[in-house]
Amino acid sequence: MPVSTHPTPLRLGFDIGSVALKLVVTDVRMHVLDRVYRRTHGSPLTTAWEVFREVAARWPQASWEVIAGSGSAAVVVCESLAAPQLNEVLAQAAAIRHLCPQARTLIEIGGQDSKILTLADPGDEGRLLVDFAMNSQCAAGTGSFLDQQAARLGIRIEEEFARLALQSATPPSIAGRCSVFAKSDMIHLQQRATPVADILAGLCLGLARNLRSNLAQGRAVLRPIAFCGGVASNAGVVRALEQAFELAPGELIVPAEHAYSGALGAILLALQERLRGDQGYARPAQGRLAIEGLAERLDHPASRSAGWAPLRPPGNEQLPATPASQPSPPADQQPLDAYLGLDVGSISTKIAVIDDQQRLLAKVYLMTAGRPLDAVRDALRSIHQQLGDRVRIRGAATTGSGRYLTGDFIGADLVVNEITAQATAATAIDPQVDTIFEIGGQDSKYVSLDQGTVVDFEMNHACAAGTGSFLEEQAERLGVPIDRQFADLALQSRHPLRLGDRCTVFMESDLVSFQQQGAAREDLIAGLCYSIVHNYLNRVVGHRRVGRRIFFQGGTASNQAVLAAFQQVTGCEVRVPPHHEVTGAIGAAILVQRQQTAAAIPSRFGGFALADAEYQTRRFACQACDNACEVSEVRLAGRDPLYYGARCDRWERHAPATVPTPIPDLFAQRNAMLLHHAGLDQPPAHASGDGPCIGIPRALANHELLPLWATLLRCLGFRVLVSPATSRAVIRAGVGASIAHSCFPVKIAYGHALWLIEHGAQWLWTPGVASLGRESDDPVENQCCPYVAGLPYALKAALEQAGQDTRLLAPLVRLHEGPAALLVSLDDFARQFGFSRRQMAQAVDQAWRAQGEFADACRQRGQQLMRQLPPARRHVVLVGRSYSACDPEAYLHLADKLRGLGVLPIPLDFLDPPASAPDDDLFQRMYWKNGQRFLRAAERIRDDPRLHAIYLSSFSCGPDSFIIDYFRRRMRSRETTSAAREPTARPAARADKPALVLEIDEHSADAGLMTRLEAFLESLMAAAPPAAPPPALPLLPDGRSSPDKSKAKSNGPPRTLYVPWMSDIAYGLAAAFRAYGQDAQVIPPGDGESVAAGRRWTSGKECLPCIITAGDMIRTTQRPGFDPRHSAFLMPSGSGPCRFGQYHCLHQLILEDLGLPEVPVIAPAHDKRLYEDWEAFPGRVVSMAWNGLASFDVLAKVRLAIRPYECAAGTTDRVYHKWCRGLRRLIALRPSQRQIVAVMARAARDFAAIAVDRSRPRPRIAVLGEIYVRHHSLANQHLLRHLERLGAEAQLASYPEWHYYTNWVRMNDARRTGRLKDWWTSYFKDRIQRRRHASFAAPFQALPGPLEEPSTESLLQPAAAYIHPELKGGDAVLSIGKTLEAFHAGQHGVINVLPFSCMPSSIVEAVMKRMATAVAPMPLLSISYDGNHDPALHTRLEAFVYQARAYQTSASVVSRRP
Repeated sequence: MPVSTHPTPLRLGFDIGSVALKLVVTDVRMHVLDRVYRRTHGSPLTTAWEVFREVAARWPQASWEVIAGSGSAAVVVCESLAAPQLNEVLAQAAAIRHLCPQARTLIEIGGQDSKILTLADPGDEGRLLVDFAMNSQCAAGTGSFLDQQAARLGIRIEEEFARLALQSATPPSIAGRCSVFAKSDMIHLQQRATPVADILAGLCLGLARNLRSNLAQGRAVLRPIAFCGGVASNAGVVRALEQAFELAPGELIVPAEHAYSGALGAILLALQERLRGDQGYARPAQGRLAIEGLAERLDHPASRSAGWAPLRPPGNEQLPATPASQPSPPADQQPLDAYLGLDVGSISTKIAVIDDQQRLLAKVYLMTAGRPLDAVRDALRSIHQQLGDRVRIRGAATTGSGRYLTGDFIGADLVVNEITAQATAATAIDPQVDTIFEIGGQDSKYVSLDQGTVVDFEMNHACAAGTGSFLEEQAERLGVPIDRQFADLALQSRHPLRLGDRCTVFMESDLVSFQQQGAAREDLIAGLCYSIVHNYLNRVVGHRRVGRRIFFQGGTASNQAVLAAFQQVTGCEVRVPPHHEVTGAIGAAILVQRQQTAAAIPSRFGGFALADAEYQTRRFACQACDNACEVSEVRLAGRDPLYYGARCDRWERHAPATVPTPIPDLFAQRNAMLLHHAGLDQPPAHASGDGPCIGIPRALANHELLPLWATLLRCLGFRVLVSPATSRAVIRAGVGASIAHSCFPVKIAYGHALWLIEHGAQWLWTPGVASLGRESDDPVENQCCPYVAGLPYALKAALEQAGQDTRLLAPLVRLHEGPAALLVSLDDFARQFGFSRRQMAQAVDQAWRAQGEFADACRQRGQQLMRQLPPARRHVVLVGRSYSACDPEAYLHLADKLRGLGVLPIPLDFLDPPASAPDDDLFQRMYWKNGQRFLRAAERIRDDPRLHAIYLSSFSCGPDSFIIDYFRRRMRSRETTSAAREPTARPAARADKPALVLEIDEHSADAGLMTRLEAFLESLMAAAPPAAPPPALPLLPDGRSSPDKSKAKSNGPPRTLYVPWMSDIAYGLAAAFRAYGQDAQVIPPGDGESVAAGRRWTSGKECLPCIITAGDMIRTTQRPGFDPRHSAFLMPSGSGPCRFGQYHCLHQLILEDLGLPEVPVIAPAHDKRLYEDWEAFPGRVVSMAWNGLASFDVLAKVRLAIRPYECAAGTTDRVYHKWCRGLRRLIALRPSQRQIVAVMARAARDFAAIAVDRSRPRPRIAVLGEIYVRHHSLANQHLLRHLERLGAEAQLASYPEWHYYTNWVRMNDARRTGRLKDWWTSYFKDRIQRRRHASFAAPFQALPGPLEEPSTESLLQPAAAYIHPELKGGDAVLSIGKTLEAFHAGQHGVINVLPFSCMPSSIVEAVMKRMATAVAPMPLLSISYDGNHDPALHTRLEAFVYQARAYQTSASVVSRRP
């Protein structure tokens, strides 16, 4: 553009996101005169300097009327230019009102985030926005994800992507919710030779469906819709949005300036704020574009945060000479006998050719680029060019994720899993190797070897993926060649940054955040190397043995910086073997060489002429059953077609493999028995009778309880309709209906419910199953997880969102209390349909009998089976919930695959458990019924040499985040723990009875499953017979985890009790202990190191509060002066069904792993044993503890009510901390209630003296949700202060509210079960506690803000319309009640905070979507925290406070203000 001397005032707006900088120059009529779109390549400051310098040169005479910025990466640039930064959500809304005022909804897709905005009516001048939704971190990717996948496929995003996507007529299903899952789906499609055009179209459609299901959930998407952001230029995505949202022509508008809408909106918003008189939006000084500030910032970057130590150049010891490590011999005249190994992965294709002495003759490594057969042809051509006619291929083998397709293509003699191939190559290169770290393009593997034999292994699961391809993608983002400069820059870094290590999506989010702050590229790159290593060690290796001779294999091993990070983090000499990039292919070649030499059979290899073989592919949907499998057909000239992707053998070219002896299908027998005892011998569904039709979903607990419910309903005269066995169509429907985070089985349940509605069910039988039946020696609690118990409430919300009839029959049942209690729980159901008590009693009696007969039949079949099992063969028990192990289609026909591999799979309920239940504390504290079953099974399997275990789980299963660790420990026959307590020390435990853990979800595929199964079965051949199990180690020296009076008064040497900090109420609790002679200290509030330490010693799948408290405990043990003999940790417990009650169990196990088994974890319960456990402490600790908790709570409430309005910043905090210190001293002196009230009165006078300014009302935001995260400032990223900085007043749901609720639960349970004494105890405790709490709050009544808690009943009663008041599981029902209370009390918004994957909070999140219309227009926001920094959090909160402020001024809320 030529230099302009434009005389009129100009306006400049810019939008800097994670990928690109967008800038516009307009005149005063908002006509665009200049525009710039430039990718930042990880250097937003440098890019901004270049762009603004160019703009200043093009417009030298301009008088700038407005300079304003927006976007996630604009903070530093705006500060440098002294320009205001506008919220990007509001900027987009302002731009669309200007560009196309008729639009009522905006969809904006940028490089790293996406948004859906419901826009205010153009006539509403005071409001731009009605509602909004932004993607969470785990839905990240969007525009940059499309860029990455285009690069992976070798497609130019600007030119080819849209053109090819539009060519597809049948786009396949690809995940759009998470970029990691989407990559996995793409790989599965590539393995089936799916055309690239179809994959691209599937990506577009997956992204569009994600926007509808994940962001638009619970919201009306009003037409017309404006589509903005860089992705709006992609015609493939435009078509996908029209399809996903079912739009008519003209209902989707793509404005001409769609890529620059954020920049335009920044100008418009700045003008609006200037009109309101805000001085922060005044005209730039002298109308200048002052770019000098940018130059200054570039010369003096911001100070760096604490990071990792600089990487040191790695060493790599010389390996001993073996044939596999030697170069090929010189060529002679005679062709050599040679063996070819082909390794086809998601990213790269490798071929290795060896001679009969296993020396490498030639190798090739090239990119797969989404075309595995083309890559194989190119690789064969390259090998032939290297070797010519100097070799005779005597055998060929394939490995890798694409091994089946390519094995058929080349005529492989052997198809082998990559675990075995990698291990074979490693031991051939160095027979002494005992550990393999292998990182490929899309997956990673850990292999443990013993004398050359695989004894243990693990592969990454979906959310630990990324690895090599992730490094490449980030290198491209940063503009650094991965194969040249990447490692050099990383090794130059002096301050490597700490990035997230939980998942590649979170790493990418942290990377973007640091980029925005102007971090140096070398520090970012070094931080990436550290993160990849920590991700691998924490998520793949876990607590497995790391030996002394470690190989680092795979393509990523060529990166010297990653190798350096491995060596520094592990403290071990990690070696990179020769030809590391093709070790999988070398291993496959060695294995086929052994096979062909031993068998002396000719090879099936089709020869190098395959390099020129023509083939054709097509996709079609098989219509043979409801699964509607997407089948890929590959046609080669002169050969039968090949088919991939079918769930059955209908399209198999060869007959199914047979095994030497017919293996019974025990799972088919078990499911037939289930239907028989349910009176449903005619699957898939049966409806008989004349009464109303009630549908029973064949999902979740109904895979076990179908006899109970079908018999009950049939006896009452209903027609019973049971949904058929799970199909792919059911899964697709259920996944599409999901509106909140949940596990795979819950999504399947949604699909079954939709099937029943579609097939005429008038009602759905969806009881909330709180507990299952109890064995005589079971622990007292036999609970189901919150997802099972809370199914009807989340399902109702999901069905309403899907526009379906929601007539649910949802009694809350506790089966562990027996048939009499079941009869009582059905009273409302009986009244609804007019059944007498006698009718109900007869039906319940028959139903209970039918359920018992089914359980007896399973047990008898299992006993018969165990008598018949031959001792010479090994058999596998599928340890999993009935809805996992016994649902074939959902879990990839796992049992059939095992039978095909010659192994007998056994259902868990056929396994005869040990004669008596384990008597250790861990088992007694296991309140989940399935957890009890699994721990019983572990002992049975461990002690029977014929049995082995495959533990079947679901991705994000909450209980399994604890149970899997317990199960593995119980399978051990001996263990050694590391006595070292350095931060990098890892437990060195040997599992002599290996167990395979499989996590299955809707994204799982056969290739990865078969790899794990084959490798596991091979490892069993080397497993030693189990030794006698060790005695169980109790949590405390006396075998208990709860305190008792004798131990509290005299238990050996005195111990200091360390109290975890959740909020400052912990200081009141510790002071109460000291008041009665028990030394107690509060563990200082945690920081990022606490999260890192907790993740290092856990699986990382536990909820955030567990990880932080574990990290705080670990760091306490590492402090100077910590004495294990005189220390103990306090960790309150519970009885489920959420995970809180398992924290102390895991903490004690971690202490054992740290070499500190003598340090106890004291775990008083917060269930019906609360007062019994707490009163076991000496003196009147429980009474004094309440004084401390309640008084500190009052101070905290007063601080929140005053601090937002203080005239002098910091005054309120100073007064607050002064009186917190005073209370700590006072409580330790055993004061009377009157003395505490007197101190509180003095504190009230100090608070009243604080100068405040309430002239500008602030929106009041209720913060509720999971109790730990909402209180813990590290866990919630200082949410309360963040809201105050944004101009709001936060009102936090208190700890006493939750405590009063637990009192109510104890009273309700005691009333229901006839325990009158327990009821009176809880009743009087509650009355006394409330009176004391009120007395402590009384001196502050003249101050603003609610100080006393409402009655529990007043919260639960309105919540009953959405969730059963007696549903246990943490804060679910309270959060619903508090939301309704906030609405009726005139609050202006509600924020529900939750730990990532918290089960009760996920139910709340779903139900709140249903509540949205009831509390409209009060805005609601759910925020999930996982301990990683969320760069989009500020944007979301800023837009939410804008909504709350707009609601504050509306007539609807004014009328309800008290």
